[in-house]
Amino acid sequence: MARIRAILRRSNWNEQQQHVDTNAPTLDVDGLQLNTGRQEASFDGKVLDLTGTEFTLLYLLANHLGQVVSRELLSQEVLGKRLTPFDRAIDMHISNLRRKLPNRKDGHPWLKTLRGRGYLMVSAT
Repeated sequence: MARIRAILRRSNWNEQQQHVDTNAPTLDVDGLQLNTGRQEASFDGKVLDLTGTEFTLLYLLANHLGQVVSRELLSQEVLGKRLTPFDRAIDMHISNLRRKLPNRKDGHPWLKTLRGRGYLMVSAT
């Protein structure tokens, strides 16, 4: 533990973490706010407990609101690797997101699966 603390102290990691931009642009989708500076998602003021990968996946889908995003693109952009046959990593992250996202006020799902094409974030309008 002492070695880790010394490395962190020398790298100024703690100081860098305190200077996170809290005024970073926030993407708002039907009451769901995504703050890139804090890597934080919230709904009606309540912070959602998302992993970094889940946040990045949600943010990418929100940036393409109402558009189909292929599993290949999601794997490349979010996981940093090419999609391989029988790779279910993106599907598992989508499943986890569906469990963690609260119900929408309009009753529509947040995410929709389009078999053989990919996923899309549903727009209320």
